[in-house]
Amino acid sequence: MKLNKGLTLIEVIVYIALFMLLIGGGMISAFYIIDSSERNKSDLSVTTEAQFLLRKIDWALTGVDSVSVSGDILTVYKSDATKILIDSSDNRVRFSRDDGNSWEFLTAERISIENLTFTHTRDTCPALDSVAVSFTADDKPFEMLKYLRKCF
Repeated sequence: MKLNKGLTLIEVIVYIALFMLLIGGGMISAFYIIDSSERNKSDLSVTTEAQFLLRKIDWALTGVDSVSVSGDILTVYKSDATKILIDSSDNRVRFSRDDGNSWEFLTAERISIENLTFTHTRDTCPALDSVAVSFTADDKPFEMLKYLRKCF
């Protein structure tokens, strides 16, 4: 009787197939982890950019004397004779101080801001005047409501 000390061809093929399944599953898992990480970074970037925009609009609406809203253009008049204009242009938001001739962008080119709307609500006492801001940043909705001042 002859003693075999090696593997048969079928055993080698089965081991290679199992090894290939393990390597393939590991590669697919690694791809999904990397892709998910990139997607999360992109979502975080959009959220950060939108929150920065909301903070800038909140800053512009702090300490106002009067507000004028015309569609997607917000004009803020402050007590120190400062005039701030905020509007959207080419899916980016920009602002200007005083003259309206020199504009600065508040959002980056990689983030698309769409449907920017301002709504000014004038209520009588004892209610509050407010400005509502809404927009979408890369198809994610964002909103803010800023109360301007109390009636006395």
